[in-house]
Amino acid sequence: MGGDIEALRNPERNKDDRSPFVRYARSAAMWAHWVREGEAVLNPESQNPVVEVEGHRFQYGLMHLDSIVGLMSVPPSAKDHQQRLLEATQLYSEPIVVCPLDESRFGAVANHELLSAAKAYQAELARPGKQRPSDFCLVAICDPGYLATIERAPLHFASDKSIGSLEEELKAAGFAVSPRTDDPAKISVSLPGETMSMELESGGLWTQRLGHALGIRSTDFGSNEADFTLKAGQTKVTLLSPELTLSVLNVGAEFPYGAFRANIKPLPGANMWSLRDFRTG
Repeated sequence: MGGDIEALRNPERNKDDRSPFVRYARSAAMWAHWVREGEAVLNPESQNPVVEVEGHRFQYGLMHLDSIVGLMSVPPSAKDHQQRLLEATQLYSEPIVVCPLDESRFGAVANHELLSAAKAYQAELARPGKQRPSDFCLVAICDPGYLATIERAPLHFASDKSIGSLEEELKAAGFAVSPRTDDPAKISVSLPGETMSMELESGGLWTQRLGHALGIRSTDFGSNEADFTLKAGQTKVTLLSPELTLSVLNVGAEFPYGAFRANIKPLPGANMWSLRDFRTG
């Protein structure tokens, strides 16, 4: 079923589709077919299976969305695809990977697009004082050692501002010239010949200030090195996030999309969850 799962998650749009959303109905039909044919079987017992991938332990389970703290902002295009798929299929075909922060809070470390979509879907269906299946999601709880495998991906931006102007703008945004270029606890911004850094802050306000300082609309669209192009007169700015640790997750800072990359994920389809089979009591 492995290839089919990928087709369900990323349905292709046919040339004769009258709407761009028909492909999500195709995914829903595929899932319904699996259920009818017995390829997907409802487990009558509540289980939290454990899988081990490359030496890391992931425990599956259901979790209330309000207990999950996001790590990265997600562009609407990435969120919308996952939300349309969730609405059509009512299915979590893969989990959101989270790491425990304390007894009641968990930090998302992989599948941020699905988390963003799930929270949007939850808000769409929210009813005061009523618990609904959309309040919950499928998660894979990782061991803390998994954080060391998550890569911090440099994001490159092209600014129309001069180096001198950028330095002044970044200082006004809370950055300072740093004697270290590899401080694992700080956000660093590299300009030609200079590195500036700042302490972590909760929320996404620092990214808004950074975008204003660079003169760009959104910090969610940094390019990787292979795709980066610089026009005449522009200055290259590189953002490097801190190493991902429990203390960084606990701050609750919202990083730009793509700032972190998970290289290991739980086995896809090892344990799927349908909202239609959930009872809220």
